Amino acid sequence: MFSKQKIDGQTSKCKSLFRGLIFSVLSFTTLAFSVNTHAACGTVSVGEMNWASGQIVAKISSFILREGYGCKIKTIPTSTVPGITSLVNKGEPNFIPEAWENSVKAILKKGESKGNVKRVGEMFPDAGEKWYIPAYTAKKHNINSIQDVLANPEVFADPESPGKGRFHNCPAGWACGIINTNLFNAYGMGKKFNLFDTGSGEGLKLSIAKAFKRNEAWLGYYWAPTAVLGKYDLKALTLNPYDKVGHDCNQDPECDAPHAGQYPPATVVKLVTTELANRDAEVTDFLEKYSIPSKALLDVLAWKEDQQADANQAAGYFIVKYEKIWHSWLPQNVLEKIEAAL
Repeated sequence: MFSKQKIDGQTSKCKSLFRGLIFSVLSFTTLAFSVNTHAACGTVSVGEMNWASGQIVAKISSFILREGYGCKIKTIPTSTVPGITSLVNKGEPNFIPEAWENSVKAILKKGESKGNVKRVGEMFPDAGEKWYIPAYTAKKHNINSIQDVLANPEVFADPESPGKGRFHNCPAGWACGIINTNLFNAYGMGKKFNLFDTGSGEGLKLSIAKAFKRNEAWLGYYWAPTAVLGKYDLKALTLNPYDKVGHDCNQDPECDAPHAGQYPPATVVKLVTTELANRDAEVTDFLEKYSIPSKALLDVLAWKEDQQADANQAAGYFIVKYEKIWHSWLPQNVLEKIEAAL
């Protein structure tokens, strides 16, 4: 068994050795043990989404399915709509570990009505789109809600517009930019705040990094799970309740009656074909228990970005650091196989 070194080693040598170890945890075993499959599980095709968290959760589950259950893994790079549409209509991939339900409600409903797709629980909680401020700003000024923000525009002063606050919006062209603009108007923020376009996703991220480096206030939009939420202690503001009709209008740049609500709750589910769910009860039991707490996932995403690591290495980081979490998903006989592989 490999050494469980501390992630935050004191020397660069220690960090370098640890990063090499993490690479070996998944990349090496992918090469060395992938032939040790067993007919009982058969082939499992895993949908790997084209963003960081989707790639990481696909790597972790593939590793466990291969080494613990003897499955032959087929990885299918995809994205939300085409991946879930293919699962429903073609049964391929037959497992998607990170499916954002709000984006595919119609096709998912179709698959469930046909009986060829099954949900096996949520991948992680606290996902979604929100308005945030730094936790230190919330504590210092006792700001927790949009009403508190409106009462204290000077806290979020716009350096280019004295007397007004600044709200950091999504870049032009992003759907969230349209929604935030309508929310901004619905809350009547225009008299006290400016809507600031950060220019790009990187610009939005850098605006947060700059504020935290200077211990300054910041107000704006972001989403989870992301490395940003793992690196910076941001507090979600309490907005008015979500309203479907109002949110539908807020998605329209020509919305004539913007609604002062919040983004819809995000449900990130794991999906399997009914064929896979019925094929192997032990595998299905694992897939149902497979869920990563938000704090752990955000830490993994932040580590991946800081180390400029790939998804395999980030999954290995999770396997090394969060042993108690993945041990809780698995029976003893499966744990023994994975320990032997590692």
